[in-house]
Amino acid sequence: MARSLRGAAVTAALMGAAALAAPAAATAHGQGDGGRSHHGPPGHDRDHVRGGAHGAGGDHGRGGPGIRPERLEAEHAREPLGLGSARPRLGWQLDAGGRRGAAQSGFRIVVERVDARGGRAAAAGTRAPEASGAAQRLGADARGGHRVVWDSGIVRSRAQEVRYGGPALDSRTRYRWRVQALDERGRRGPWSRAATFETGLLSAADWRGSWIGAPGADEDPAAVDLAGTNWIWEDAGDPLSEAPAGSRWFRRELTLPAGARVASAKLVVDADDGFTAWVNGSEVSATDPDPAKESWRNPQLADVTALLRAGANAIAVRATNGRPSPAGMFARLVVETVDGQRTTVDSDSAWKVAATAPADGDAWTRPGYDDTAWRSARELVAWGGAPWGEVRPQVRARPEPLLRRSFTLGGGRGRGANAAAGKRSAASATRGADPVGRGRLPVRARLYASGVAYADFTLNGRRVTDAVLDPAFARYDRRVFAVTHDVTKLLRRGENVLGARLGRGFFGMRQGNAWNWDRAPWTSEPRVRAQLELTWPDGRVETIATDGAWKTHDGPTRTDSLYAGEHYDAREQRPGWDEPGFDDRAWASAAEVRAPAGRVEPQAIEPIVVSGTLSPTDVTNPRAGTYVFELPRVMAGWARIHVRGEAGRTVTLRYGEKLKADGTVQHESGFVTGESQVDRYTLNGDRRGESWEPRYSYKGFRYVQLDGWPGSEPPTVDNLDGRVVHTDLTSVGDFDSDDPLLNRMREITRTTVVNNYHGIPTDTPMYEKNGWTGDAMLMAETLQLEYDMRRLLPKWVDDIADSQGPQGNLPGLAPDNGWGLGPYGQAPPWNAAFLHVPWILYERYGDRDVLVEHYDAMKRYVEHELTRARPDGTHPSFLNDYLAPRYGSGNSPEDPALAGTAYAFRNVAQFARIAKVLGRDDDAARYEAAAARIREAFNGAFLNGARDAYVTASDPGYRQTSNLLALAFGLVPADAEQAVERRLLDEIAAKGDHLDTGALGTRELLSELTRRGHGELAYKLVAQPTYPSFRFIVDQGATAWWEGWEPTVRSYDHTFVQGTVNQWLIERVAGIRPLAPGYERVLLQPGPVGEVDRARAATATPRGEVALDWKRSRGGRFELRAEVPVGATAVVDVPAARAADVRESGRPAARADGVRQIAGAPSGSVRFEVVSGSYRFTTGR
Repeated sequence: MARSLRGAAVTAALMGAAALAAPAAATAHGQGDGGRSHHGPPGHDRDHVRGGAHGAGGDHGRGGPGIRPERLEAEHAREPLGLGSARPRLGWQLDAGGRRGAAQSGFRIVVERVDARGGRAAAAGTRAPEASGAAQRLGADARGGHRVVWDSGIVRSRAQEVRYGGPALDSRTRYRWRVQALDERGRRGPWSRAATFETGLLSAADWRGSWIGAPGADEDPAAVDLAGTNWIWEDAGDPLSEAPAGSRWFRRELTLPAGARVASAKLVVDADDGFTAWVNGSEVSATDPDPAKESWRNPQLADVTALLRAGANAIAVRATNGRPSPAGMFARLVVETVDGQRTTVDSDSAWKVAATAPADGDAWTRPGYDDTAWRSARELVAWGGAPWGEVRPQVRARPEPLLRRSFTLGGGRGRGANAAAGKRSAASATRGADPVGRGRLPVRARLYASGVAYADFTLNGRRVTDAVLDPAFARYDRRVFAVTHDVTKLLRRGENVLGARLGRGFFGMRQGNAWNWDRAPWTSEPRVRAQLELTWPDGRVETIATDGAWKTHDGPTRTDSLYAGEHYDAREQRPGWDEPGFDDRAWASAAEVRAPAGRVEPQAIEPIVVSGTLSPTDVTNPRAGTYVFELPRVMAGWARIHVRGEAGRTVTLRYGEKLKADGTVQHESGFVTGESQVDRYTLNGDRRGESWEPRYSYKGFRYVQLDGWPGSEPPTVDNLDGRVVHTDLTSVGDFDSDDPLLNRMREITRTTVVNNYHGIPTDTPMYEKNGWTGDAMLMAETLQLEYDMRRLLPKWVDDIADSQGPQGNLPGLAPDNGWGLGPYGQAPPWNAAFLHVPWILYERYGDRDVLVEHYDAMKRYVEHELTRARPDGTHPSFLNDYLAPRYGSGNSPEDPALAGTAYAFRNVAQFARIAKVLGRDDDAARYEAAAARIREAFNGAFLNGARDAYVTASDPGYRQTSNLLALAFGLVPADAEQAVERRLLDEIAAKGDHLDTGALGTRELLSELTRRGHGELAYKLVAQPTYPSFRFIVDQGATAWWEGWEPTVRSYDHTFVQGTVNQWLIERVAGIRPLAPGYERVLLQPGPVGEVDRARAATATPRGEVALDWKRSRGGRFELRAEVPVGATAVVDVPAARAADVRESGRPAARADGVRQIAGAPSGSVRFEVVSGSYRFTTGR
């Protein structure tokens, strides 16, 4: 599929939304319904649809005075494929040929169904109906079944996005539409070029076939209860506090009755620091004894069913304590026989232990070994006790499953054909083909696929998409995404093969981690459901769907984890497995498995893609056999290697953002068990050379360490590529100035944003990959200014709603598995995301639907928050002004209730505004009153006696953030506001014009100072060369923002502390801000600061791009250029002493077309209101 332009400064501007109130006619046609579409290719609008309603309409030609709609979108996508709504939103922008003051006063939309066989719409070349309801009077066109499904008629409205108002659209159907606009004088303009959209599978009933996976995918290998077993060790010293480094050998025998037949046997083993375990002489599990790996946090579970037998059996464990420290081992074996008998063997004093290695090889691991000289083990503590706690087994991940299905086209019925002409085939569909027209191919082929976590499809060996890590992550027990692919051109006559390989992601996570993703309610093996629908020239549709007839085999990716990385063994490749002619007779049949609990719906967001490739700048050799590649910048993605060597050699790649003191890569993480950010590639020995890159895990890194490089020649920069991987964000923002520091900061922000967007806004691609709610809340405006977020942010709001707790409480991250509802969810600043992000979507895009859709859930949260108030009316918070300088890597030291109460006020007040927008006046009044009570409590608890600062009992001194929140949120009483502002300025000066803000305060710092007339101070804080400041980080060589202000921070790739600077650059320095929803009215207010004499910015709005470019000269001349899109108006503040000094396009501004002076200008400026168009204001000579 075609994609949006990646990395462009400004691409096609946003469509649609922004009517302050929906017109009555549009409301009658379904204005309030929800739904968003799949990302499709950029519009192919070369084809003009001729005649009547599809051309000039008899009113105005292209050269006439009317306005012409352009850049048509359905659900905020151009030409979307797999649309998820039966009543989509249709939006457009307008071209007035540069005429000032052009605006829309009405519109007319015609939507027609396109023949599935690929023909042109029947209405083309005919007169369109002139009455709004006439579309319903049209029947099917006799020439092929095409018909007009909706004609809106003339609707008097300024809205440039409306709901489709005809009969509910059908699944898997293509529609063509166009729109005509009436200008500000009511004159009809030319019809737009035709645009199309295609629906996906809109109903569960549209799906055929089954969910499938590898055999055994539904088994729960982790279902072993460990309560009652014991940690044991040698009976010497005090192993619970410290035991000597070294190994101990443990064994235990058990006897199963004669004739016993084992139905199931599972063995869990763990040791501090590591172990190797055997059953009847066969090794079954092991962990690394390196203390740094902390492998004891990760007990290993093994299926040993095939190894046990009637009679004597032996369990043997070599446990190793890697350094003087606590030492212990535990085990539990659970055996079930076919007659229902259950036997459990636990580690206890019945086990035998030896302090020296047995002298007779591996005989000690087998039954019958004489261990009478061994001592009885000592029971240390029951499982769950200190110092180890309730460690649970990590299931050993299975290899990726490969799945394939062969079918034949154009060569007779073949085997098992079951599709009849004129019908859609049922369930698993056909291996045969085209019983009507031999030798022909389908005119249309669509692959509908839903996989958890990732399903990578091919058709005849070619990938069906350039998306990776797809479908998108969601809370899988609430919703699962399906994607639609046009695969028509990939079909061939004769045998065809549909292939899929499945990755784990957050669905099949087996690696232990701090956020319990390995124990989510949905955790299971990967699975997929898909159907390939083939439409023949005669209208017949055949379906090939997933079922037990598919074949499966383990793939070469032996393990994959989003956190640990991947191991790919090229010796396990199956060349040609997804192409015709492959012999799959030895492959197993796929298993039909349980469906995920979440509902399946079409994916409506931009996919994750490989957006580019970076070449290393250097290779170092810090120690023998180790090579470290440096990339130009911190990035998210993975490495691609090019290598030649002997079969069986394994090259290990370790990724990190920093280097250790010895020059090797720091890749470890304390948040996961086992390894972190490590890939392994085992060569197959191809003499021509081998190239490989991962497909199921992305990393955050600037350095890649290679160990195990084959041959005598060291690698060069040509042996490795950095593959940049992130969501396919469409760039819509622009900023440039004559200040290199400001420009560099803006680029650093953009790099950090894309590094941290993978279907959701994330927290560090190296460490967490979680959608922390506070991070995206703080960044919401910056995201909107720089990128098209009309589909991505609503999806993430859905994730929050899907993860909401039963009492209305919200998680600290989204999607969530329940973990985030704990302490990290008890934080109003982070909970604010569920109110603030929808509000930004309304304020910036005019998206009212997101407010409607989540209103009840938002209300449940607000009610929950009100119950959290303390007796004094303040609101506690688990999280605070995170990552403030000098206070470590977490909360700042003041009482978190200050920030908790400030955000509780803002959250409740913001919900009151949402209620007012939606006409819920009773709710609005109730929550305005509740917000007022919180405001009163805030001032009562935190405003000091001098009424010039907000303080708490645990403050280490004056805290800028505490006072910035009060000022920015409107919490300060009017009679204290000036004093609080003056104290803030004095305290900043006392710190040598340095900030001391964390994430919460930094978001408000620059904009609030500038808003209050202190832009020069804001610039000083940015440009300070010494710690802590933005420039300090830039001067350290940062290529992405740090997770804090110190060079010692955990991550060098984190947005939410410094990333909000771009909002200040575009809104305050350049000077573009919305005054009405959807930028229908915009403020253009230049903000010269410091030595900045020129700044330019632009951002896309629903009506088109708004742009501002200003420059000043030291001689007093000021020039301002502005672009205001059709349908919008702007307030322009021109720096000047009086209006007579201002000229527009060479004439006095007072006499310029579309310009009028208005009141309200800030000191030193003259304020004008302008209509749509291009402007050039000048002052001075």
